[in-house]
Amino acid sequence: MLGILNVEETSGHRLTEDNVAVLTILVGSVVIAIENARLHAEVKKLAMTDGLTELLNRRALDLMLENELDRAARYNNQFSLIMIDIDSFKDFNNQWGHPAGDKRLKAVAELLRSSLRSPHPAQGDSLIAGYTFSMGIATYPEDGRNSEELLFRADQAELSAKRLGKNRICSA
Repeated sequence: MLGILNVEETSGHRLTEDNVAVLTILVGSVVIAIENARLHAEVKKLAMTDGLTELLNRRALDLMLENELDRAARYNNQFSLIMIDIDSFKDFNNQWGHPAGDKRLKAVAELLRSSLRSPHPAQGDSLIAGYTFSMGIATYPEDGRNSEELLFRADQAELSAKRLGKNRICSA
């Protein structure tokens, strides 16, 4: 059920069969509009999220990055972009198979999701055994003044972390 339309008669204004017919048509149109809005929101969500991890995808990153760049420029603020790569993930997939890789990706996604607004894991939590990450950080405006430059510098910093032995963070 999407909702209820309650129409009542008042004294001197009785509902006619024509009124009911018009209201029925109106309700049908409202239901279609609500369902179209729901479907549009669902399609937008599917277009912006990864099907496996349910994390935001590259399309969402591009939109959010442009918004953050505009905000930082407007208010003369800095912000940093972190590029994260799971170390030796290809080797893990080759050794254990893609279903195990999918399971690992889901676990990493949950780890990221649960840590999104907290700087450290909660007391008693620990990182999942066997996971290491290489990360690259680029900061606006020092390392890049637009999304392409910032992404490139964060990616190059992440590749440096890999070259330096993995399981580390490098800045641009």
